[in-house]
Amino acid sequence: MVMECHGPCCVGSADSCKRRHGLSTCLSLSWDCEVTQKVLLKASLLESLRPSLESADRKEACKALLLLCDAGLMERITCIPARHASAALALAERAERQRSGAATWKELLKPGPLRALALKQLDEESVGALFRVAAAFGVDVVLLDSSCGDPFHRRSVRVSMGQVLRVPCAMGSLEELLPQLLRDEDVDAVALCEDEDESCVYLDKLSTIHHRWVCLIGAEGNVDLMACCRHRVAIQKVAKGVSLGVAVASSIMLNGLAERDGRTPKVSVEEAFNRTLMEPMLPETGGERVM
Repeated sequence: MVMECHGPCCVGSADSCKRRHGLSTCLSLSWDCEVTQKVLLKASLLESLRPSLESADRKEACKALLLLCDAGLMERITCIPARHASAALALAERAERQRSGAATWKELLKPGPLRALALKQLDEESVGALFRVAAAFGVDVVLLDSSCGDPFHRRSVRVSMGQVLRVPCAMGSLEELLPQLLRDEDVDAVALCEDEDESCVYLDKLSTIHHRWVCLIGAEGNVDLMACCRHRVAIQKVAKGVSLGVAVASSIMLNGLAERDGRTPKVSVEEAFNRTLMEPMLPETGGERVM
């Protein structure tokens, strides 16, 4: 059974709405009302999703339609067993800016400390997974190369658990964007490398990082992009050549960079790099690489 919400959000009648779910007769939806048209979710999810559905600071209520259904119907629609996962669906029309390539990267950069993630040659599922990782480690913006899958594809949205709708992103050519970013915005670049690449340094040996940085994922083998990055970093493993998978490797990288950027004085990229070079390195043992 589906309970239809008329107006911004009114489940059944106003009286039954209050009686069944403790709702006022209206809920303002936090999404752009020209974008989101309908939302379908299980009634049991209403309370946990209420903060995302309500927007107390909006002056005008959006006219999106909110629908509640039982777990059985949601399972038939999504083919996801109700006992395994919760589900919420939304019908939305993309804003013109999203259809033309999301926001421009300059619109998304902020002054002061900056954490950015740049992705290349990843499919929709990997893109979604990395948006979850980005959200977990406080990334401010995700920059996607045109070779990546669409971040707003249904697979990306599902795997990201909705984080693609929360973490700002820009799309374009990284070969054009990354050099501009490093030249104009005082940003340091760190590239994830395979541990078999002798030109890189292990993450453990990287003592500090500039407080404005971008981490490049998926560009192994791209000479031009790798040349832009001051730091080429690998994750040290007991068994070399064993793949961790892009989501796990990216999680380790972003966690390491987030820990290190807090230790760095707010200086220029050049000064931060020079201080890193002057840090005492541990002696080389067991075939480990040092800077």
